[in-house]
Amino acid sequence: MKTEARVQTASVGTTAKAVKAARTTKTAKMAKMATREDLYASLTKKDVADNDAYEVDGVRFSAEEMKSMREALGDVFTSVKRPGSSIDYSDYAKMGIAENVARSYAEKNLSTEQAEVIMKAVSEHMDQDRERA
Repeated sequence: MKTEARVQTASVGTTAKAVKAARTTKTAKMAKMATREDLYASLTKKDVADNDAYEVDGVRFSAEEMKSMREALGDVFTSVKRPGSSIDYSDYAKMGIAENVARSYAEKNLSTEQAEVIMKAVSEHMDQDRERA
């Protein structure tokens, strides 16, 4: 007499959910704990790895979101003078434009919590530059 072993199969939906959960857990572990200044700095650098996720103030930014923000906002931030430089009226205008572009992008592309963190990071950085001038 042959005994047949029962094979348990999972539905495609169940399997997909399990894969997604495993990826989410894995990427959550890989998120860099960072300050708002670290977050701002990562947006202004062109040579930052695109596979880094960040967690700032308890809010997570995926690697894809970071890459998208870098692509969208990087050029506007490069027009802003670096700390320690003398700042004139046009530099203050560029800071204001950079803040407005960042706000507009954040409101359209990020969650409310993410937008708040990005705007705090940008505002704090710009305020530090203004104080140093």
